[in-house]
Amino acid sequence: MLPVLTSSLMREIDRHAIEEVGIPSLVLMENAGRGIASRITSRHQDIKHPVAAVFCGKGNNGGDGMVIARNLASSGWKVTVVLLFPLTDLSPDCLHQYTVLTRLTELDSDLEVSVIQIGDSSKIWELPPADVTIDAILGTGSAGRELSPLIFSAVEWMNANPFTTYSVDLPTGLNPDNGMAANAVVRAERTFALGAVKQGFYVNDGPVCTGTIEVVDIGIPARLLNQSRVSLNSKEDVSGFFPVRNRTIHKYEAGHVLVIGGSQGMHGAPVLAAKSAYSTGAGMVTLVTSRTAYPAVASGLTDALVFPVDWSPGCMETAALADRLEKTDCLVIGPGLGRADETVQFVQNLLIETELPVVLDADGLFAIAGQEEIWKKIKAPVILTPHLGEFCRLTGLTPDEVAENPVDAVRNFSMKIEQVVVLKGPHTLIASPGGLVIVNPTGNTGLATAGTGDVLTGIIAGLIAQGSYLEDAAADGVFLHGLAADLAVKETTEYGLTASGLIPSIPAAIREILNV
Repeated sequence: MLPVLTSSLMREIDRHAIEEVGIPSLVLMENAGRGIASRITSRHQDIKHPVAAVFCGKGNNGGDGMVIARNLASSGWKVTVVLLFPLTDLSPDCLHQYTVLTRLTELDSDLEVSVIQIGDSSKIWELPPADVTIDAILGTGSAGRELSPLIFSAVEWMNANPFTTYSVDLPTGLNPDNGMAANAVVRAERTFALGAVKQGFYVNDGPVCTGTIEVVDIGIPARLLNQSRVSLNSKEDVSGFFPVRNRTIHKYEAGHVLVIGGSQGMHGAPVLAAKSAYSTGAGMVTLVTSRTAYPAVASGLTDALVFPVDWSPGCMETAALADRLEKTDCLVIGPGLGRADETVQFVQNLLIETELPVVLDADGLFAIAGQEEIWKKIKAPVILTPHLGEFCRLTGLTPDEVAENPVDAVRNFSMKIEQVVVLKGPHTLIASPGGLVIVNPTGNTGLATAGTGDVLTGIIAGLIAQGSYLEDAAADGVFLHGLAADLAVKETTEYGLTASGLIPSIPAAIREILNV
């Protein structure tokens, strides 16, 4: 898995690479600037006389920008360096790169490089147009800062113009740890992450501002980067942990999922979960639902066994439920279940009594919200799949408190209850009780529609039933869910994706993961 770094860990890794490994900071800067310039030139080969504006700050991010400017000019670009600080404020490495750039320009008259030092916000709006703008103003050391009027104007100028904007390591104005925007933030088409991606790329405002993310190898040893307790999921990771099927497998070996859900007016949710479990490879799916929902559920689900019950603590003794529990590999509790008092009590009792793996979603989460003591009584391994609102009910945190550091919030809750927690969002976070957090890169806005969470629940349960460990099933299931959505929108667009329309893309997503 690819490491996802906080700003403090990145600083420590940089320090270790420079002071203990012995890699000079200027070498890291040269690697960064040269690597980014190469990628930019290769993306704009169709422009005959390309023009770039490079906005440079006073720290190492600005030094990276100077190296980019020098390499672009050497490739035949016309470059304007917009320096937003006086020379006396530049860091030693940034000043060194400025000196190299200006001396090289003096020695080679063919290089079209000019440096404009601007200290007045109004002057920003007098800059000439460019084909490409490069944001090298503030890097990961800028966490939590509000932008000065001058930098604010530079950011607004970049956002207001139609040319391609690239950010070096981090869009200026974005918090590298929690992804929250300052009073202004660059909206980059592409962000070149130096060494590794940053945590803030994937939470809060990060996904809106970073655009496409590319990691640039700057020469830091992989051993140093792999210290992080947060990682980015990938197709290679998922394929390595996906359940293996042998040629002699039969339906009982493929796993049995028991879905418990459905109530009057809420019959679609358990059906979506059941169909998704089947599409992921489960050999059998049984659905136990309320008597009021039974007719609609049974008519909408031809592949599964469907049994009606009356939701109450006493229904656990009925043949429909008790017999099925003995033959089940994974329970799904919650889709469309309802929130009546007797239903809440039923869920709590079932969680305390069962030792089967459980995927807990929707009304199942509602039933245990605020019940902190229940986790001391639960013996079963559980995966919780809350969205933000459900997560806040479970933890007692406000949305603003979660936004301060979503990664720490989900990690701390997972460790507290000693269960796997999947916090759904634009980039879903999967936390395990050991403190590791996985960030999911797949999915799109088409998933912002009712029922797609039920599909995810069924996918995860289907993987568990086939033998996946819970942590693997959660990470693999979330990746598979997002990939299925990415494939589905190629046919429907993100506007037209529905939960039921997502399910047919699950097998295609599995095929892509396994390369079959």
